[in-house]
Amino acid sequence: MSKMITDLGTDPGTDPGAVIQRQMEAYNRRDLEAFCACFAPDIVTRLYENDEVLASGYAANRELYRRRFSENPNLHMVVQTRTVLDNVVIDRELITGFDGGQTLTALAIHELRDGLVYRASFIRRYEA
Repeated sequence: MSKMITDLGTDPGTDPGAVIQRQMEAYNRRDLEAFCACFAPDIVTRLYENDEVLASGYAANRELYRRRFSENPNLHMVVQTRTVLDNVVIDRELITGFDGGQTLTALAIHELRDGLVYRASFIRRYEA
């Protein structure tokens, strides 16, 4: 049986854009298991501008998003634009229902290795 290959010649199971799309769909469903399935064991999540580490390692990131999903029942993201360059995916996102119902625009920079996110960096701008 042959594998399905995208037009760019990459396996859709490890294609960076497809991996991030699956992860974003899981985010909107608040499906913790499917969301975390896209993480590498050594995932680091950080704020880009000050390099603050939000969580380091799979377990810490799982807990970060478990809390985020459980504490924010109206959490929803719309990807406004997506750029893919090799193993890097950059999304401009509009997020509503974040941390107490806030709305923000974010740039999410996802770096992948072997089809899994090993670093996620975020630039956030909260709406007034």
